[in-house]
Amino acid sequence: LDKMLSKLQSVSAVGAAETVFRQIHFQTELDYVFDSFKEELLAKGIDFRTEITSISKFKSYPAILRIILSNLVENAIHFATPLNPVITVSIYDSQQNVVIEVRDNGEGIRPE
Repeated sequence: LDKMLSKLQSVSAVGAAETVFRQIHFQTELDYVFDSFKEELLAKGIDFRTEITSISKFKSYPAILRIILSNLVENAIHFATPLNPVITVSIYDSQQNVVIEVRDNGEGIRPE
């Protein structure tokens, strides 16, 4: 229930002041996401890693970025492998884009 309320609050924030288009500080955003899932990560013994390489200036909407990152991390937590679970969020430049990857060592999607 707490997570659902948190999600609703995040969506509400999208309609509020956090919809300002501004410079993104990725470590700050990842710290926020980590803190919001800290209990689940500790309870499941998940090793949460971040890899941020030199990022050119990137502007976006912080509230929307947090919602996206939170959904991806929550999914990785939900499907985490019980043995040595790891979630890694990597952020790096690729040509004129910034790439955000959320990887885990969970079961994944079966190829068909």
